[in-house]
Amino acid sequence: MKIKKEFIFLFVAIAALSVYLIQRETDRSHYQLPQFTGMAVSDITRIEITKSDLSIVLEKTDDTWRISPQGYPADKPKVESMLKNVQDLTLTAMVSESKNYIRYGLIDEEKINIKIFKGDALIMEFEVGKQAGTSRHTFIRPAGDHRVYHARGNLKSIYDHTTESLRDRSVLAFDKNEISKIEIAEGNKKISLTLKKEIDAENQSPEITKKVWVSGSGKKPDEKQISILLGALSKLRCVKFINDRKKKDFVNNPIYEIRLTGNEEYVLSIFTKTGEETGVYPAVSSGSDYPFELSEGQTNNIIVKPEQIFRELSTSK
Repeated sequence: MKIKKEFIFLFVAIAALSVYLIQRETDRSHYQLPQFTGMAVSDITRIEITKSDLSIVLEKTDDTWRISPQGYPADKPKVESMLKNVQDLTLTAMVSESKNYIRYGLIDEEKINIKIFKGDALIMEFEVGKQAGTSRHTFIRPAGDHRVYHARGNLKSIYDHTTESLRDRSVLAFDKNEISKIEIAEGNKKISLTLKKEIDAENQSPEITKKVWVSGSGKKPDEKQISILLGALSKLRCVKFINDRKKKDFVNNPIYEIRLTGNEEYVLSIFTKTGEETGVYPAVSSGSDYPFELSEGQTNNIIVKPEQIFRELSTSK
């Protein structure tokens, strides 16, 4: 009888434990994940990014994103990546309820706090931590929630920026096909080239023409060099901006200046290299309100000597 009672007790204990485990598993798999309300990107007017040692504010004015309070134009692809993330932000799993945030990179020294605004209204806030071990998720914590979740994607790479890394480094941009005149000045040497139509010699027909570059004296330049030059200038991005000087400080004695005429006039002025070790050249352009630096590699494609321009050596037009 005693053995029978022990078996009954053991059966009841096993049944109770089974019910507990099933219920625990059910609760775990059916918890409700917070849902970020989808929003139109066009509604977002401000993004605030705060880290332990840095605060960045991005504001949209007339469809242009700028970094406040400096007013620097922001890098468009990077801002668009943030906006897309806000629009598509998805939590895939709850990771922890323990409030032990150090292992997830969500302590004050490591986390990135993101606030999204529509006008003056705060419409979304969350904290970004480390990238998860899956490499396809990031640990985040929504505002007002102590729990840690997996969010789809590498959010760290989207939001972990400085003011300088978020600046738009484009300093000259145009369509190469719109350029019809090139003027180059290097010291006292000057070159002027104009794009003109001429009869295609290969076809020997007055109806068939092609565009060619010619100098004022009728000399034809090396078309390959012109193509390299326009290619280097048409989407020119600087290495970094010069923050301790203004554009007006760079006026006199450029070592190289180029003017391009198209739908408008595009100007780039390059000045003496600042140091042999750094190998950067200060410069200003019509496409930027701020002075900037170009690398030595960039300037090698831009500073074209007169003897490189023409098939025959020449130092003047």
